[in-house]
Amino acid sequence: FKARWGVGWMRYTVNPGLYALGEPDSRSPDFATANYKMSFDHLRRALPEHAAWILVLDTNGVNVCCAAGKGTFGTEELVARIRSSGLEQLVEHRHLILPQLAGPGVAAHQGVANVCMFARRR
Repeated sequence: FKARWGVGWMRYTVNPGLYALGEPDSRSPDFATANYKMSFDHLRRALPEHAAWILVLDTNGVNVCCAAGKGTFGTEELVARIRSSGLEQLVEHRHLILPQLAGPGVAAHQGVANVCMFARRR
């Protein structure tokens, strides 16, 4: 409850980077999320039986919706995190699953697809 009230909210962050859920391989799905701990934990709990890669962006501990609106969950951070994590070398496919509320901040058709070849699904 304290995190929701803003008490000690900086302790509710996850280090940005790439995390393995289960034992993912080169065909496992890739998910992106914010480094707000509650967002990260919610995604992990939603995928209990899956092997997947989770790419955590540096949103300064802000949730996906607010971070997309203020630009910290955006195209530049996503591309930079894909590259710095080595995700391109770990997977055969080029599909990254983003949270629905990340839409305002990410220009998948411009930046992400053109710069690092990760495609968007329609």
